[in-house]
Amino acid sequence: MYNKRMSRKPATVAELAFGKAVGASLAERRTSLGMSGADLARQSGVSLDSIRSIETGRVSNPGLYTVALIAHAVGITLDQLVTPVDKRADTLE
Repeated sequence: MYNKRMSRKPATVAELAFGKAVGASLAERRTSLGMSGADLARQSGVSLDSIRSIETGRVSNPGLYTVALIAHAVGITLDQLVTPVDKRADTLE
């Protein structure tokens, strides 16, 4: 029948900056708690590869549910995560 592949539009500069800022904030929080990536993967239920991709900014627009699982595992809310990210993303653009 119809077999067209869905393609994503390229990420904007703002989306790239946001993704990098989210990843950096999560990585800082994880390391401040003395957690390894593997520890966070076990506690959050998110794969280690996904965590690394988010923390390094390879994912420009991480999924809300995934970020919520990670944030919960490091003891912060999405509001606590996004507020500093908004400020950080402005400096990364």
